[in-house]
Amino acid sequence: MSVLTESLDESVIEDIYLWIDQIPLSKPKKNFSRDFSDGSMVAEVISHYFPKFVELHNYPSTTVSKTKLDNWATMNRKVLKKLDIQLSEEVMRDITLCKPFVVERLLLEIRQNIDTMLFEQHKRNTQADAPEADQYTLPLQKKVVKMKKVPAPNPPPEGKGRRRAPAETSKLVSTTGSSVVSRWLYDQKEFECKQQEETIQMLQIKVEKMEQLLQLKALRIDELTAENHYLKKENKIKGAKGSFKAGRL
Repeated sequence: MSVLTESLDESVIEDIYLWIDQIPLSKPKKNFSRDFSDGSMVAEVISHYFPKFVELHNYPSTTVSKTKLDNWATMNRKVLKKLDIQLSEEVMRDITLCKPFVVERLLLEIRQNIDTMLFEQHKRNTQADAPEADQYTLPLQKKVVKMKKVPAPNPPPEGKGRRRAPAETSKLVSTTGSSVVSRWLYDQKEFECKQQEETIQMLQIKVEKMEQLLQLKALRIDELTAENHYLKKENKIKGAKGSFKAGRL
C-alpha cells in the first residue's frame, strides 16, 4: 500500500494518546482535536523535550479561528522547521477546524522526529566521551519530513473524548515512508548492542588485569613467606650460637 493511501492504524493512534498522557500539560484533555487545535498544547509538547525551541508565550490558548491560524503560522515558521516539518495552509486550517485525526498524524511526525533528534544527540554525546579511535562511525542520515494532505471521506459524528480512527481518514503523511519508527528502533537497538559489546570487552579486560594482579600478589606472598621462614631459621641459629657461647663462658 502506498504511503499516500494507507490508513491510519488504530494502534498508532492509541500509542500517540499514551505518549501525550506522559507529558505534563497546562490543561486537561477532553476533546483531543479541539484541545490541540490552537497549537498551544503542541507547543508545550515540543517544549517538554526542547525548551529552547519554543517560546510558549507566542502561542496563547484561544477559541478564535484567526488567532489559532496565527499560532500555527508562527509555530510553522519558528519551531516546526527545526524538526524538519513544514505544514501547508490547508493542513493548518484543518487542524484549527478540528478535523478528525489530522493533529494526531502531526503529533506522530513530531514524535518520530523528536525521537530521532534525541537519539542522534545521545549518540554524539557518547562518541564525544569515547576514545578518539571509536569516534569514526557513520552518522545517521538526516531525515527530512514534509507534510501532505490526503483527501478523506466524510468524518464520523463528533463525540466526547477520543475518537477511533476509521479505515481511511484525513491525515498528514511523511515522504520518508511508514517505516520511520521501525527504522529508528532498529538503529537504537543496534547502537545499544554495540555499547553493550564494548562494555563487555572493557569488563573482560578489567577481569584479565585483576587476574594478573592476583597472580603477582600470590607470587609476592610466596616470596615474603619464604623470606619469613628464612629469617626465623636464621634467628634460631643465632639464638643457638648465643646460648652455646654463654654456656662456655
